Amino acid sequence: MAARQLTSFKETPEGLLIKLSTDPEDQEDIQDIKDKYIEGKLGYFQAWGELNEVNFCNGYCEVRDEFKGLTEAPMITNGIIDEETTEEEFKSTKWWAFLDYQTRSELDELFDEGFVLFQKI
Repeated sequence: MAARQLTSFKETPEGLLIKLSTDPEDQEDIQDIKDKYIEGKLGYFQAWGELNEVNFCNGYCEVRDEFKGLTEAPMITNGIIDEETTEEEFKSTKWWAFLDYQTRSELDELFDEGFVLFQKI
């Protein structure tokens, strides 16, 4: 069975807007992930990954800690950043961060509000 697109990613002037699907067929899957996360049956990374799997397999990538620099903020790019990334690729990549990470979880905000904004950096 193919993964369902439970979130949409939209690049805006303010940043990367991540929205939960409003498709009635997706609501049961989203609620199941949320319930398991709240109950502690799914960890943060697994819940975040399941919600965003389709987007992370189609052009967007979470930035690993060793490539972030001076922040611990969750970050997303529109390309893969790793040991093999050239300087040219690095410079042409778009970067977004959830800068409120010290006071609020982006996953909680996504569940509570139905969307979360990663600011362009």
